[in-house]
Amino acid sequence: SAIAAASAVAGGAWVVLHARGFSRALGSTGVALLATLVLASQGMAGIFPGHVENYAYVAVCLAAYLWSGSEYLEGRAPAWPAFAALVLGYAFHLIGALALPAASYVAWHGLRRGERRTEMLVTLVASIALVAIIAWIAHGLYGGGSSFAPLAGGVTKVLLQPRDMRPESFFTLRRLADLWSHVVQMGPLSLVVTLLLAA
Repeated sequence: SAIAAASAVAGGAWVVLHARGFSRALGSTGVALLATLVLASQGMAGIFPGHVENYAYVAVCLAAYLWSGSEYLEGRAPAWPAFAALVLGYAFHLIGALALPAASYVAWHGLRRGERRTEMLVTLVASIALVAIIAWIAHGLYGGGSSFAPLAGGVTKVLLQPRDMRPESFFTLRRLADLWSHVVQMGPLSLVVTLLLAA
């Protein structure tokens, strides 16, 4: 019950973050609300009623990262909120690490600009220190003694698994069924991303 209630609150925060972000990016409150409703209707809102392995909190962190990172790139915000959202998202769930490539771009963007280099360096050092402290505190909770072991194991499993990473495994009727179930669950807009991944 507690997870379900907190997930519903997280869903509200997720909607607010996207509505605010779209409003700033598009310059129209009406269009921003419509864009948020379209995004929410794609199926991902299903994670917010509560789930045993809870994705609601990390979804909010990823939304916060998306919009605060965009505002940093546009020069409207400091760098630390985006990286704080990234660290918090990873603390909630391993899939928070999916934002690392985007964070690398944000860091590169800040480091190559002289007027923003010091701020970015301070943000990166603080983020790495925070991750190290959290990892040290939580080291006993993970197999292998490190909170990074599951991340390394997941990457290795995806890249080196002999059965599923063969080309002939991707182009089968079973994979087409997986694709269809994904589209039904996540919504039609996810078909674009799925087709790009398949390509």
